[in-house]
Amino acid sequence: MFYYVIFLLPLIFGILNRGRGDDHPKLKTVSISFISTFAMSLLIGYFTHLSVGDAATHLIWYVLGAFVLYSLGETWGWAKWQGGLLTYYYARDIFKYEPVEYTAKRLVANKDNTLGIHTLTTWLGFKQEKDPVKYCMMALAIRGLYWWLPVGIAMYALGVMSTVMFIIFLLVMAVGFPLSNDIAARLDLPYKASKNPTSKSDTWWAQSEIIYGIIQGLMLMVVFM
Repeated sequence: MFYYVIFLLPLIFGILNRGRGDDHPKLKTVSISFISTFAMSLLIGYFTHLSVGDAATHLIWYVLGAFVLYSLGETWGWAKWQGGLLTYYYARDIFKYEPVEYTAKRLVANKDNTLGIHTLTTWLGFKQEKDPVKYCMMALAIRGLYWWLPVGIAMYALGVMSTVMFIIFLLVMAVGFPLSNDIAARLDLPYKASKNPTSKSDTWWAQSEIIYGIIQGLMLMVVFM
């Protein structure tokens, strides 16, 4: 019966990815982020185990493996590029600043080069000084690829995905990251998914986590069906 949870993965991952990105200030002894991350890993491990058809006694290793691999891809930061993209939308739509110049200055001042993403994005021809939006979108796509690459490789190696599905999986997880931010800013929903957001961009950031989680859940649902 638990198999039918697969059809709820978009909703579940939308909620859990929001939880992954936040901790409740009143729950000092419980990390909502950790619980959400482990819950996502549990689902990935369970359905991978189900797809492989391995012995039930091996399920724990699939779950622990999923947790390690998911954490390996997710742990590293991306604030420079997500913050830069949402800063552009905020400057354009709310303050009516000159958004390209304003965003470019903030990006240049931030020297973050986590996982060599800035170097790779620049090498691909996307310059933060000239077109900060395309630069941030490409950087986030690369970050999304890094995020899901460890889990994707493991599922591919276990035969859960074909080569074509593996490529589609990585493309969707990569493109879905910047796309979720663009959708959040365009929709500009009144619901505040962030606790006491200091600006509109903080609300968009929180809402983009829900949207990206839904994209993740949809892709995983397709893979495991």
